[in-house]
Parts: sequence; C-alpha cells; structure tokens
Amino acid sequence: TKDLVYGILKKGVIIVTTIDGYVYRLRENQQDTLHQDIMLSVISTRAHEESLTKSTRRKSAWRKAKTAAETGFVFNKNRLPYGVIFNEETQSLGIDEVARDEIEFILQNLKREGVTATIKKANQFAKINWTQARVKDLFETKYVLGFFMSQKKIEGKIVFDKYVEDYYPKMVEPSLFLEAKEAMKNRKVRKHSGRVTQD
Repeated sequence: TKDLVYGILKKGVIIVTTIDGYVYRLRENQQDTLHQDIMLSVISTRAHEESLTKSTRRKSAWRKAKTAAETGFVFNKNRLPYGVIFNEETQSLGIDEVARDEIEFILQNLKREGVTATIKKANQFAKINWTQARVKDLFETKYVLGFFMSQKKIEGKIVFDKYVEDYYPKMVEPSLFLEAKEAMKNRKVRKHSGRVTQD
C-alpha cells in the first residue's frame, strides 16, 4: 500500500483520507515524513483488518444460507432468476407464467433451429431481451428444472460448487430441456485442421 501511495505522491498528487481528513503529500521535513509513514501504516492495517472481517462474515452468511437452501429456505428472494417470483404472503417461490411460456418457446424452438434464430423469434414478443448469454445460463444453471446452482470462491475465482435440487419451482419438463440441449449439441460445426481425406 505504501509503495502505491508514495508512487502517486511522487507524481505530484495530494491524497486526503476523508475518514480523518489527513493530507498525504511529499514532505521535505524528515519528521513529517516519518509521521505520515506511521499514519499510512496504521490506516492501511486497519482497512485490511476491516475488509478481512467483512469478508469472513459474508462467507459465513452465504454458507449458512446455502445450507438452509437445501431445507427449502429462500435466501435470495431479491435476486431470483428470470421467471421465478417470490410470494410475500406464503414466503415461497412461484412461477411467472408469461416468462415460463417464453422459456418453453425457446426450448421448443431450439429443437429445430439454432440459438440466433431462436433469440430473434423470442425477442418479437418477450418481456426481456434474450441473448446468447441468457440462453447459455438456462442450460448452465438448470434453474428451469428447479435446481439452484451453488458457487464458491477458490483463489479469487468463482467456481461451481454443487446443484441443490428442488429449490426453485420446476418451469419445464426435463425431457424438453434435454431434447433442446441434445439438438444444440448435434448442430455444432466440427472444424478440422489440415487436409481431410475421404476416409
């Protein structure tokens, strides 16, 4: 932190920390430089410790929430996937029928046509703007089959953890989901490098 701050100060920039109003600048007086150095060390250490505490609390809360999800507790009611709604009265998850019709149309159409053509058709009547990323998300998260895709952070990267079954209400039949997925897989163009003989 100190290397970064002093690198900025050497460029002629003055830094002020708003929490205490302390002004950091290049100092000519050695005593002032030492005082500034101590202040910077203290505030950096405090900020790091606060960040670490918040991170630990957040991870702990997410772990508890994900464990609770396996028993049917709704922990992400404000960040639900498209088509899933939260009923305040019953404190349970439900389905937006209009969104379900859109998703069903997309999966049905994917059995016959590619993603681009399907998106084009769906966007003529859909409530949201469908994109390739949204379609990919349907298959990756499998939320339309009722799964919650749990993730975790490893070495700074968000990676797949596990699927929690029956967390969301099932929006489409598994057979339709699998048929659409298989059709997409079979349409993939196989690219060969080099010369290809008849055999």
